[in-house]
Amino acid sequence: MRAARADDSGQPARADRRPAGYDLAMRLTYRLPVAPLLVVSLMLAAVACGQTPAPTATVAPTISTTPPASPGGSGSASIATPWGPISMSVPATFPVYPSAAAMPVGQVGGGPWSGAWSAPAGVTEVAAWYRDELSTYGFIDVELRPAAADGTRVIDAIAGSAGCEAQMTIKASGSTALIALLWGSGCAKLGG
Repeated sequence: MRAARADDSGQPARADRRPAGYDLAMRLTYRLPVAPLLVVSLMLAAVACGQTPAPTATVAPTISTTPPASPGGSGSASIATPWGPISMSVPATFPVYPSAAAMPVGQVGGGPWSGAWSAPAGVTEVAAWYRDELSTYGFIDVELRPAAADGTRVIDAIAGSAGCEAQMTIKASGSTALIALLWGSGCAKLGG
């Protein structure tokens, strides 16, 4: 504790109850440049809360009753979709999951599709099989996306020829996997 001081009014001073070093701390506080610290703090906050790029939306077609496309068709008929132009058929040589059965594309939730199948297997097993098969079929970039909340898997595939892209959506329906294919109209020469 400090010694008592006399104040300006002539009254006897009370004992100073401030801790040692208090005066120095107060003087330093008042001398610190507050404006630059505030600016730096705001800049750091802006960087920490910086804008991140908005996630890109994936195109998930809605349920359609488009007539089924037949696998092995000529591949000449195409249709415009939000994903891009697709062929209304797939080459006869396109790999089909073992024991999968062709389905009308309108029954696979979404569409229109180039082809649709039902396989008595799990989504993960079917997706892994197609990831490997598409790589050997002529696609040079095959990406199996992480599972969606409902377990649906999407495979994006790009071939070496310009404009040849395909996308498969594989989702569970009970104990079977529903497979839907968007076969880009630029893939006419692939597997044909």
